[in-house]
Amino acid sequence: METHTHLVFSDCESLQKIYIALLDSFIELADLLRFHACGRKEAGSQNAFGDIQLECDTKSDEIIFNHLKKTGEVAYGLSEEQPKLVELGGNKYIVTFDPLDGSSIIGCNWTVGTIFGIWKNDEKVLIGHKTKDLIASGCCMYGPRTTAVIYNEKTKTVNEYSLTLNKQKQVEWILSLPNIVIKPQGKLFAPGNLRAASENPNYRQCINNWIDQGYTLRYTGGMVPDIYQIFIKGSGIFTTISSKSHAVKLRVLYEVAPLAHLVEMAKGKSSDGKNSLMELEVTSYDQRSGIIVGSTEEVDKILSTLNS
Repeated sequence: METHTHLVFSDCESLQKIYIALLDSFIELADLLRFHACGRKEAGSQNAFGDIQLECDTKSDEIIFNHLKKTGEVAYGLSEEQPKLVELGGNKYIVTFDPLDGSSIIGCNWTVGTIFGIWKNDEKVLIGHKTKDLIASGCCMYGPRTTAVIYNEKTKTVNEYSLTLNKQKQVEWILSLPNIVIKPQGKLFAPGNLRAASENPNYRQCINNWIDQGYTLRYTGGMVPDIYQIFIKGSGIFTTISSKSHAVKLRVLYEVAPLAHLVEMAKGKSSDGKNSLMELEVTSYDQRSGIIVGSTEEVDKILSTLNS
């Protein structure tokens, strides 16, 4: 199924093709998730990180790789399911992605999503680059509606796009929320890896502060919906903090870097607990990191508590 849209994401024809290919893959993924009972069935394999793969993980991965390959513009694709260089026949760009973020909650029929980042291809092949070198980033949400928040390289804005049916009953992406800007303050929190608070007293203090100040807890266990709400609500904070026994499992190239980039492009702030994630250097294809993203003042407050 192809996208019927007049949306322009880049003046570069090659990059525009990649954006459209990703949107096409989201349509196919939305169909897969809505009409196929793939949420509980294991594929009988593990990915390179040791995670048990579901059939929907492997099928989602295949769908995105196939659409990227058709563009003829992508040199390499790497995904959370295949954290290695997969040659796709082009030479200009590299796309990193998590095809199905939230597979651990999909069996409960909760909202899940896709995360992607687009990079220029060069002799480094990502190693040594920093998050700020990302050209574009975005995430798609498969909920009651299928929507995506994407950094538009042409307009230099973060926008929401929604999947609809046009008058000809064709599937079409439309601009549903332009120029998203995250406000500096917002009393909404989503605390990932909450178990770490049992060993990390500063993280526990952050949580107590949010509760004492009457913040609203909104947390699903899916990184895409928990960060997506910050864009739509216009403020808030998402955290995944480590402790000695409860290390973070988030992958830099496929989850952390694209979402941190997307938040910062919407005037929010990101951190790994010490430094901006925009300055994080890529050291390997299976690199991991903690993440703090959201409203600038909310991020500053938690950093002050974590590092006190």
